[in-house]
Amino acid sequence: MLTLTPQARAIAALALAFLLISGELYRIGNSIVAMFNNSFGQGQFAAASAISVVVGAGVLWFANRAAAGATETWTVAIAQSARLLAVIGLAMAALSLASGLLQDGSGNGFYLGLS
Repeated sequence: MLTLTPQARAIAALALAFLLISGELYRIGNSIVAMFNNSFGQGQFAAASAISVVVGAGVLWFANRAAAGATETWTVAIAQSARLLAVIGLAMAALSLASGLLQDGSGNGFYLGLS
């Protein structure tokens, strides 16, 4: 098992939260949906968005753990910043999921631009 120091955990949480808010972690959902070779039909986008919400919840959990274990002032600040970005990223993923569900799973969604 990989053991991280509180400082490394805070920096890793910030990096993951930034990747979440920038939409880069959204590729995980797209990759999982692509593995099933179009078996979701019109619900492809909604399925990828649902996976993105789960990933966002995981990043938020990790950021909360980083904030709880932080002791130094700068580590606390970084961990709290990661927590804030993770909450925003999770909200974006939830909006993307809502967009996909409201458009019968065929919409472009929040990360790709609502059209």
